[in-house]
Amino acid sequence: MHTMTVRHITSLSQVPQASQAGDDGSGRTLMKGRQTKAAIVNAALGLASQIGLEGLSIGALAEVTGMSKSGVFAHFGSREELQISVIREYHDRFEAEVFYAAMQKPRGLPRLQAMFDNWMVQTSAEIDSGCIYISGAVEFDDRSGPVRDALASSVATWQTALRRAVELAQAEGQLSRASDAHQIAFEIHGLILALHYEARFLRNPSATELARRGFLHILGRYGGPTMPPSAAPAADAQVAKLVAVPKTHALAKRKSIGSEELKLETMLLLGTGHCFSDQVLELARLFRGRLTALVGHWMRVGYCQGNFNSDNCAAGGYTLDYGPFGFCERFDPGFQPWTGGGEHFSFFNQPVAAEANFQMFWSALRPLLEGNTEALARLDQIREGCAGAMQQELEAMWARKLGLAAPDAALVNELLENAIKFRVPGTISVDCSLHQGNFELTVSNDTQAEVANRFQALIEEITSRDPGELLIERIEANAADENSSGSGLGLLTLMNDYGARLGWDFRSSATGGAVMLSTHAALTLN
Repeated sequence: MHTMTVRHITSLSQVPQASQAGDDGSGRTLMKGRQTKAAIVNAALGLASQIGLEGLSIGALAEVTGMSKSGVFAHFGSREELQISVIREYHDRFEAEVFYAAMQKPRGLPRLQAMFDNWMVQTSAEIDSGCIYISGAVEFDDRSGPVRDALASSVATWQTALRRAVELAQAEGQLSRASDAHQIAFEIHGLILALHYEARFLRNPSATELARRGFLHILGRYGGPTMPPSAAPAADAQVAKLVAVPKTHALAKRKSIGSEELKLETMLLLGTGHCFSDQVLELARLFRGRLTALVGHWMRVGYCQGNFNSDNCAAGGYTLDYGPFGFCERFDPGFQPWTGGGEHFSFFNQPVAAEANFQMFWSALRPLLEGNTEALARLDQIREGCAGAMQQELEAMWARKLGLAAPDAALVNELLENAIKFRVPGTISVDCSLHQGNFELTVSNDTQAEVANRFQALIEEITSRDPGELLIERIEANAADENSSGSGLGLLTLMNDYGARLGWDFRSSATGGAVMLSTHAALTLN
């Protein structure tokens, strides 16, 4: 019988209580730290635009920014603070692109029209990503708290600016002074909401034109004595549209195509009112959704596709080649059923392989949209959102598999990442349970004796001092030195930000020269 010797153990009760991370008293505020926070907020805004404020996750943000999960959230005191920072960033950009840009126009109708036009451009760009104001209103309409207050304040500020632009047009005599400015602003706001709904949800390609006509009709109803004739609605206004045409097509040699003639081109117009570019974008969205769902189901049952190349991946959201595949008998992130597959097709790398496949699909679609700048930008947004969509799918899958109401993967991710990073060949054992309001997790793996010794020294350090103070010190060190390892940041974040109770034991392993490391964690669920 193999003798097991306890080399080191830290009990859960010995871990110091987490304290709120704060200023270390030095007053240091590193420029790189501010830049890092700005990068995090920018990434969070892009993710929130895709999946909503409630969908922000530690893992997705860390992947997008290339930072550790601890490094991401160390810049914010709470999840609410992160959400509010995203709202403020969105509001600042909205003001710059919609409001301040319109201020360059003369007061009156030119300024009001510019605000609406800029708003239309903003809404068109958000057809695939989504609008924080609109999605946030749905998420927080029946809630109270600082996030809802921040959203409502931003929207109210913009509505006030819009109403002020209407009042200035009334003062110039370009809109009727007898009309209610609130009503005019209300109707203009309603057009944007209708545009977003029609374009994003119903995929109506005529939504933009309908909104533009609606705005002209508002001006016609409320026009004042000095309204310029150019602002009045035209009877049959024609708006130029961009059409994606293959280079070899006969229409590629022409500068313009009539709408009736275009309807006869089934290659360019697939279905009533749906142009070719819309079909390409819809295909990209559907493929991304089916691909992420496919990988989520694979990982749920422990399936690994040993040769998950792009030429084995169909647009319908399934794989064409079920050749070298296998199922994990025990959890092993490096499991690979095919000796010729390599680590890039291992079990935990299936999402990365899927994203690479989507990249190839995206590159194949881009030539179809050549010349259509707007459609290409929307296609690029779909590609950029692939990692976030995959992260969201996997987090939801793991939550369902563990019996949790919602994904809260910080604890599990950190411990699994450590196990994967420092393991020697062999299995990783994961045991978890829910007990008296606590989520309890044990991760065990074999590691090299040298690595185990270094890790014991790290444990001694992070458990002998206040985790909040040590967390700030290490984050600042990382910001000052890009070559810093950031060792211990993840564990410190779990202790400080999440109140996780951690313990470790090291035992001699049956594998010659290796050490069996077990990490025990407990997290109180809200």
